[in-house]
Amino acid sequence: MPVPIERLNDLWLELRNIAVAEEEGTLNISEPFIHFPAGTPVSDIWIWFEISNNEFIVAQKLYGIPTHHSS
Repeated sequence: MPVPIERLNDLWLELRNIAVAEEEGTLNISEPFIHFPAGTPVSDIWIWFEISNNEFIVAQKLYGIPTHHSS
């Protein structure tokens, strides 16, 4: 069952407030975030967002890329 897009949008806003640290070229969160422990790579969390609901597109959130829906 997909996570509601509204919930993911709220979590995305929360994620923006989580401190990150670079370790060996990878950005990792510095504190726990939902079920992810401190030290989790940010990219793993981004993948979880996209897997949780196929309407959630990380690139769109990061770069403001509009989505195109086919009619």
